[in-house]
Amino acid sequence: MLFCGCNVNQLQYDIRKGVDGKVFLFFALISEQVESFHLLILLAEQIQMNINLIFGDEFWKRLNDLSTNATKRIFLLSAYIGKVDWEKVVASTRDNVSVISMCRTDSSYRPTINTFLIDKDIYHGKLYVVDNVVLIGSKNLCNANKNGEFSVEFCADSEDEASLIVYQALLKTIENSTSRHEPVDKAFLKFYEDDSCPFCGGNQAELDSIIECSEYGGNFVSEDDCDSYGNEGACKYCIPENRHNLGTCYVCDHSGCGFGIQESSGKLLYHEFVEHDPLAIESAKKYLALFNYFAHQNPELAVEFFKLMGFTGDIFKISSKRLKWRQCSKV
Repeated sequence: MLFCGCNVNQLQYDIRKGVDGKVFLFFALISEQVESFHLLILLAEQIQMNINLIFGDEFWKRLNDLSTNATKRIFLLSAYIGKVDWEKVVASTRDNVSVISMCRTDSSYRPTINTFLIDKDIYHGKLYVVDNVVLIGSKNLCNANKNGEFSVEFCADSEDEASLIVYQALLKTIENSTSRHEPVDKAFLKFYEDDSCPFCGGNQAELDSIIECSEYGGNFVSEDDCDSYGNEGACKYCIPENRHNLGTCYVCDHSGCGFGIQESSGKLLYHEFVEHDPLAIESAKKYLALFNYFAHQNPELAVEFFKLMGFTGDIFKISSKRLKWRQCSKV
């Protein structure tokens, strides 16, 4: 594993075995000249990763090169944002490129356009995403002319792989916040309008009236299917009084992930077969809690942000096969 331009003594790493059998690599880049910061990156087993270290004012040139050549997305997550430096990034970006920002609640400048705020007590990091490139480091989006600051550049094979890094960083960031998974904001239901399940990316889970039945194999059955058994309003395994009508819901069936959302309450639903995978259930809850964190500030922007970052489909299930790295090539 090659860490370009970095003394191996500056790297602290610990390979741990995850509960799902994957190998996790946790490492922190430590420097006496700057604040210590931690990079939590989930890597697949035996993957070789090349990274570039960017020192001092190299950061501003690199960020400008990336933003000028961006083709789709820019996400600026910085504890503190400077008005001049933020405006430079936005001005250098093509009209068809979406720019979303996020800064602390105590930042002296807080952009008023497409911006989320994060509690000052839970975040002090700096993370920037331009298409498939991720920059993580000690550099705020505010040029204070400090010496000794550096950033680490990750260049992924695809935007999805870059999104996995950002997704995990955001989950870690909000884990001590008050955001909860239920009820999920109603804006989450907009994802179902894209003809696919936001949890797994499979075929669309259509809005349907759902019956919860303890005797039915998957826990859930549509009201129409339940009523069709012998034209008696119930199948042979139960009586009508035992049925619990959940109202209209989006629920992925056995051909998909089995997750769904109750339309009126925003409650997370899942079929019986999902109960055998507690890690998937926990991942789904964190996924919804993350969405709520953004949606409680701006529901429409939260939907746009999740789509822009590729946080829909099966991205919340970290797949080792999707993490393949190559050396970054300069723009």
